[in-house]
Amino acid sequence: MRVAQIMLAKRFGGAERSFVDLTIGLAERGLQVLAIGDPRGEALEKLPRHSNIQCARVKCRGVWDWLCSFRIKQHLVRFAPDLVQTHLARAAHLGGRAAHGAAPTLAKTHNLVNLNYYRYIDSLVATTNEQQTYLLDNGIPATAIVKIPNFCAFEPTAGATRAAGEDLVIKSLGRFVEKKALIFCCTPSRAFLSAVSMRGSRSRAPGRRDASWEHLPANSKYSTK
Repeated sequence: MRVAQIMLAKRFGGAERSFVDLTIGLAERGLQVLAIGDPRGEALEKLPRHSNIQCARVKCRGVWDWLCSFRIKQHLVRFAPDLVQTHLARAAHLGGRAAHGAAPTLAKTHNLVNLNYYRYIDSLVATTNEQQTYLLDNGIPATAIVKIPNFCAFEPTAGATRAAGEDLVIKSLGRFVEKKALIFCCTPSRAFLSAVSMRGSRSRAPGRRDASWEHLPANSKYSTK
């Protein structure tokens, strides 16, 4: 099977990590993958050399860039994918249009997206119940939605071990802004933990407008060290 993965963002965050991990995972399972990205971005640079991965670089100036869509289409014609998956709005709009009518298109939403940019996408992957409900409420048929939670490529451990009497320590990594919903990981901790200690960036210190610090448990501690 041949799959094209398209990511046109320049910075590197969660969506770009998903693009990289999916590309590697598909290639390691024997699929042929074409990874399309902006040469000014970081995502393609994080892909390893692999016999099943081809990379194509297409400069994207914005969601309006029809020339970018034309160049993506050229790469898709040469690769002849069985499926095209896009990530984020630019890739969904420009990549979806380039693939329209030639191959099924799939997009991982990553957020509560502006669906105007997803008109050329056949199926949407929601990562949360909220995203799935949002898509349904905005007229996307249930048959065009599949919910697949986020994953990580870390090797799993059999279980945590600690000596009798030692405190249970749970570490969580995340960006402390309201839309990332890290608060939902912290709040239930009151039921089984004596204290919650948090570490984060100084740029997201308590009191910032977009962070829900007022809802943290009273036994929480925050540190930027």
